[in-house]
Amino acid sequence: MMRKIVFSAVVILLGMLSASCSSTPHENFKNFMQNNVGKAADDPNVSIVRYSVNVVNNTVLPNGNTEVEYSVRASPPYKEGCTAFFEIDKTTNIITNWRYEGSEEGCVIMP
Repeated sequence: MMRKIVFSAVVILLGMLSASCSSTPHENFKNFMQNNVGKAADDPNVSIVRYSVNVVNNTVLPNGNTEVEYSVRASPPYKEGCTAFFEIDKTTNIITNWRYEGSEEGCVIMP
């Protein structure tokens, strides 16, 4: 009985590990950036604060919200980077949306 439990736990753990390693660098980028949505723009764990040196520009949108332009630098072996944009609600200071400009080859974060 104990062997079955241990075996089942090992199988589950291996499945979780393989699933976490199956994302591409571009999917990892999208997941990482999406993780900022819903958080306060001044939260020390959001990208625009933690890596504030990568913030390029702030623009006020027609709806009054702010859009923060964030440069994603290329990391080897990739030669190009891309730009992410985060929309911040003017009244709540919450990141409500994000988008990117660039290619799948440039918009990457290594898993």
